Amino acid sequence: MESARLVNGRLVTGIPNLPRLRELQNMIRNNYRFSAIGVLSRSYGEPFSSGDYAVAWGIVYDLAHTAGRHGMNDTFLDKYIATLKTDLAAALHELSANTPIGGSNDGGLFEAWNPILAEQSLKTFQKVVTGDGRSMSDWERDWRRRMLDVVP
Repeated sequence: MESARLVNGRLVTGIPNLPRLRELQNMIRNNYRFSAIGVLSRSYGEPFSSGDYAVAWGIVYDLAHTAGRHGMNDTFLDKYIATLKTDLAAALHELSANTPIGGSNDGGLFEAWNPILAEQSLKTFQKVVTGDGRSMSDWERDWRRRMLDVVP
């Protein structure tokens, strides 16, 4: 979700995606009504607007550039992805054990998985990123400030 560039034959990552950054900063400055929580918990198949992509980019960019708590070397993005893998594996195992597959219910597991994926993604985000006792609204307020401070 970043703009990678070739510099002297090497791929350089970590550079802000200028169109997404500008759109997000304009949304924040102009008090555009959006919710990072809403984007984080979006179910598969629900449409994403350009603004939603800007918010998603901003969340990933922020997590990738923010060190975890308590002296962790990993970023919040590293920790979130690792924890999400574990949490989703457990949820999928339970779901697949309880969802009949085959016959007229061919898409049963896929359809049942989508809301679980959205719910678990948000739960894991809260556990990893706001697990220090802050509320999601406090995190989002601070995140909006951090996004305004990103300089291309």
